Amino acid sequence: GKLLGEVLVNQMKRSKKGAIDAVDEFLSISLAMREFLPRRPWLRVLLHEMSLNRVRTGGSVHKALDDMTDEDAINLAKGISLIILSSTE
Repeated sequence: GKLLGEVLVNQMKRSKKGAIDAVDEFLSISLAMREFLPRRPWLRVLLHEMSLNRVRTGGSVHKALDDMTDEDAINLAKGISLIILSSTE
């Protein structure tokens, strides 16, 4: 979890193409993500939205992970970005 997050952040910092391309590259080179993504395709949308760094108040999502949609992922990403920002020093 945390190590994968650090790898993604470092990859985004080094990317010359942009954050979304860095996310896609991370998802393709990480074995864990390649195995996870087919079961939870909304993860790509969630990471894309978070990489755009558009912090807004997120809404509630009351679905199982298997039932989530891209729209749910965007909603979660907005809230996660706010949580991360407010919890960092």
